[in-house]
Amino acid sequence: MSFFSKTGLVAAAAAIAVSLSSGAAFAADITDNTANCNDTDGGGGDACLYYNSNLGGARDADPNANNYGTTYTFKAYYGGTNGAGQYVKNNAASVYNSTSCFDLHIWFNSNQAGAMQTIGDNDWANLNATLKNNNASQSWTSVPC
Repeated sequence: MSFFSKTGLVAAAAAIAVSLSSGAAFAADITDNTANCNDTDGGGGDACLYYNSNLGGARDADPNANNYGTTYTFKAYYGGTNGAGQYVKNNAASVYNSTSCFDLHIWFNSNQAGAMQTIGDNDWANLNATLKNNNASQSWTSVPC
């Protein structure tokens, strides 16, 4: 086998190894960044809103908000510092609902009005095109356990 063929095989194997390991790292990052959504960031909430998609960047954990307004801000966490200090209102890209037996609703307008996206209990989602960076409030609905 020529030098160039061996080099190509080594490069391909390295690319596959990096690709496989980055998937595992992404899963670990999500686990770390959703930990303690129910008791951190001073909010005592059961949901975390994230500045970036895929539960990335800074986050905010609060129990309920009729109007995110200028009260709630993103804080740095395992997902990174991107967005830290920014207001939650009109800046969230993804959400983790860490509750059991309750669906979380993210609303376009304050006071739970306008377009809405539901995130099931113990689930997460990237906000849809209507709500990404256009979120103003949240609410909860009880569901069977």
